[in-house]
Amino acid sequence: MARLAGVKKVYWGIRHSSFEEGATSRSTVATAKVCAFLSRWIPRKIICCAHKAADIHKELGYKGSKCIVIPNGYDLSSFYPNPQESAVTLRKLDMPENLKVLGMVGRFNAQKDHEGLLKALGMVKAKGHDFRCLLIGVELESNNEKLMAWIDEYNLEEQIKLLGPRTDIVDLMNVMDIHILSSSFGEAFPNVIAEAMACGTPCVATDVGDTALIINDAGWVVPPSDSHALAEAIIHAMEELENSPLKWAERQQASVRQIQSNFTLEKMIGAFNRAWSS
Repeated sequence: MARLAGVKKVYWGIRHSSFEEGATSRSTVATAKVCAFLSRWIPRKIICCAHKAADIHKELGYKGSKCIVIPNGYDLSSFYPNPQESAVTLRKLDMPENLKVLGMVGRFNAQKDHEGLLKALGMVKAKGHDFRCLLIGVELESNNEKLMAWIDEYNLEEQIKLLGPRTDIVDLMNVMDIHILSSSFGEAFPNVIAEAMACGTPCVATDVGDTALIINDAGWVVPPSDSHALAEAIIHAMEELENSPLKWAERQQASVRQIQSNFTLEKMIGAFNRAWSS
């Protein structure tokens, strides 16, 4: 429509990575295939938020020479370590101060693989580790029958705290000792990983989208849909937190530096301006 209206400079944005059979709608796949054909003529550039997204869409037939990657950027005046506020939030949540706090921010959706996460946490508990895990997002509440059945199946009634959708994500990121992302597909550039790291919270995550690129060597990345590997990484992180405080402090600092050096709002805006003016 823009081209028909006489607009010559059309830029497309791709915020999606994989197309999973049974999970991605047919209309989405059909639209992507039509756009792959049209990409030869309509857009001047195709801006992807992740390298994985660019690769997958090129394979689908998108014009590769037009694809550029501009990672997400973050306002670091909002996301930063705040231990003082963390203590206040911990009291508001009525959480014991001596327990390790894990957490995951992400709506209840097959993409996020909450069942795989809970299975992994059940293994962590069975190994004798004590913790609390905050689950934050839409439908992560006690009226979710499927979720409650998984919590019961993996014997995690005391370990899981369901918070539902929240607006105080920065405070909750600061409360967590470790942030987990258990997604099994579909992620391009997971914001929650970068946001947690900017708050000094090391991450354990599955290798979806550009997660490994974001985390680099500041955390742990495991294969998707592998609860055993996820559990082992969580245990490794918890043991380092407990037994190696100096190493853990260095990891927290490395997490913050990784975001400050590579994924700021200013870097993203500059990259978009260069794309539009090229």
